[in-house]
Amino acid sequence: MHTQFLSKHADEIRVFADVGCSFPKGAPTTIDAKEALGKEAEVYAIDHFAPEPEKWAEMEKAGLKVKSHEITREPLPFQCDAIRFANVSYYMTQSDRRRALVNIWKSLKNGGYLLGAVGTGGLILRKNGRRFELIYPRHLESL
Repeated sequence: MHTQFLSKHADEIRVFADVGCSFPKGAPTTIDAKEALGKEAEVYAIDHFAPEPEKWAEMEKAGLKVKSHEITREPLPFQCDAIRFANVSYYMTQSDRRRALVNIWKSLKNGGYLLGAVGTGGLILRKNGRRFELIYPRHLESL
């Protein structure tokens, strides 16, 4: 679902970061995002520890910018049009998740998208001034 969204909005997403991209697995969802956004987009694979050198090389060969960064400690050193923060949040404490979201907020441009997960489904929010607005799924607005 995230990949379809990225394809549809590729003309407005020039800088994308996949926070918690799973370096040990070679960042497969980040590679999918790069393919959806095209070769002109800057796509960052971000995780809190450095990948093995061979994985690093594979990811760079796929056109990704690889960065070790602890999102719970500080915002990204660049502004993004969209950030994915999905499965990795399940492994964080509530306070780490809160700090990560504050730093993601600071890393997103106004109008930028936050791609996440709710249960087994996708969630997309858009930064709008001082708040997030729900883009998908719309049925959550009634909760």
